[in-house]
Amino acid sequence: MALPGFVPYTVSGGYPAISLDAYRLTVGGLASPRHYQLSDLTTLGEITRHINFQCVTGWAVDGVEFKGVDLRQFLLHVGWNPKKHPWLTFYSGDGVYTESLSSVQIEQYRPLLAYKIDGEPLPRTQGYPLRLVVPGMYGYKSIKWLVRIDLVNQDSMGYWEQRGYPQNAYLGSYS
Repeated sequence: MALPGFVPYTVSGGYPAISLDAYRLTVGGLASPRHYQLSDLTTLGEITRHINFQCVTGWAVDGVEFKGVDLRQFLLHVGWNPKKHPWLTFYSGDGVYTESLSSVQIEQYRPLLAYKIDGEPLPRTQGYPLRLVVPGMYGYKSIKWLVRIDLVNQDSMGYWEQRGYPQNAYLGSYS
């Protein structure tokens, strides 16, 4: 399903088929990896973010409503220490796409672990069952089909940064 204004995009040429029953979000970098079902996340308190979603290629969709869990609060809930692990690396269920954010970016932009868009569960083309949404940054930072977050002590360039896009994907920083 395509949403009005969105240009469905994938770097792997397809959309991973992830069943809700089998889905787990893994958090690595702690003493041992932790695994969370989507239902575990929804008990942490749903929040809503209205953003203007903008792709670095020029298209944009204004006023998109995403619902989910505040990333920072989720990370603190699982035991994240931003001084010990000032960087996070994110992995997509497509097996190819990666992304990263610093603790400073997380504090400033308050990303969302989103499971709904415009009041409906994310469609597969938008990252079902869970994606990262980073307000104030280009869409390539909002990784789809999120399956793993690693808490790390140094940055690692994400998929698009390895191909020359800015690591700090602040809106207006790329032309």
